[in-house]
Amino acid sequence: MKTHLENHSFNIKGREIELPFTVTVKTSTGEFQVTTTKLFKIAPNKRIVCSGKWGEERIVMKFFLKSRRTDHYFNKEFRGLQALKRAGIRTPEIVFFGMVENSSIKVIATKEIWPASDMMSVWNNNKKYSIYADLQKQIVQRIAVLHNAGLKQTDLHLGNFLISKNRIYTIDGDGVDVTSKGEPLSEELSLENLSILFGQFYPHLDKIAENSLEYYAECRGWAYDPELSDRLFTRLKPRIQKVRARKLKKYLKKIFRECSEFVHKKTRDEELVCDRKAYDSGLKKFIKNPDHFIKKGRILIDGNLSSIVQIDIDNTVYVIKMYNIKSFSLSFKKFLKTTRGRILWHNAQLLKQLGIQCPYPILFMEKYSGSFCLKSYFIVKHIIEYKPENYSTFFQRLEKNKLNPEQGGW
Repeated sequence: MKTHLENHSFNIKGREIELPFTVTVKTSTGEFQVTTTKLFKIAPNKRIVCSGKWGEERIVMKFFLKSRRTDHYFNKEFRGLQALKRAGIRTPEIVFFGMVENSSIKVIATKEIWPASDMMSVWNNNKKYSIYADLQKQIVQRIAVLHNAGLKQTDLHLGNFLISKNRIYTIDGDGVDVTSKGEPLSEELSLENLSILFGQFYPHLDKIAENSLEYYAECRGWAYDPELSDRLFTRLKPRIQKVRARKLKKYLKKIFRECSEFVHKKTRDEELVCDRKAYDSGLKKFIKNPDHFIKKGRILIDGNLSSIVQIDIDNTVYVIKMYNIKSFSLSFKKFLKTTRGRILWHNAQLLKQLGIQCPYPILFMEKYSGSFCLKSYFIVKHIIEYKPENYSTFFQRLEKNKLNPEQGGW
């Protein structure tokens, strides 16, 4: 177990950190040691969020790393949590705050809500329309309480809500805007904030959003009007569409780089982007030696220039579309335009963000000789109901350079 003092001493490598580690924290009432045991999030050069123990108490610690804006982020988090508590909104209790000894790193610790699930995980693991409706109703009720208190979450997403023993907790004080605290938000500001939430949901769930507006208005104490829900949604819908377009554009910019969702590696001989969870769960083995797994795999479709193979890695089944570029002239043509593997990865991520049901994209990888691509791999998670012909059709449609999901058939 190590004690770390400055940013560089946290042993951060990209988005990984060596755990457990122990630090001494100085507060206004004294100093003591705390030990971190689990990593929740790293925002490079900004914050680290970990769970750990303070004596026998389970806590969550947010470390604000040394930077020009350390005080800004720390104060914003602290003020936000205090504002939530004063407004009577259920939020984790602050147990201590202070400085890490011999450093410029600040820390805020709150009681860990345990057991708990974040709303994002609950939402993503659900497939029933009725449960989506119930979850959205619960979230809308929490937001109405915030808005009545004159507060709003500027970074409003499902990950900022925890469910524990049928209770919802609002977390992340950093995203709480206290500009209007004490005075309920206007209808205009409320709709603007709600559009951030509803813009995260898939378009086919818009009817749920429309229905939940009536409940939101009821929670706000607005006078009943049988046409209120329709009127509000008419004003809200174009805002939701703008949020979705902005969110999709921003998301597609990061699918070929390192971020919290993806691992990106690029060397002279290869480039890859991999779903981070899958990478940590066994895909590293495939990346090191893809031919080994492909030889052991089950060939679904065997072609001259491309093949589809089913493989098993640590009891998880994947399907690979593999492209072999067998001549220099063909490789040169590919050099002059975007490769199919890259197009597949882009379009699969597009479908995923639109909530269109299809095999989940896991890995995109290319092998090079100099500047020329020799092999390209695209991996998805296997769907039991899919037969070889389903995969063949799926990959063919996904190869279109300008995919238009609105044409239907997905």
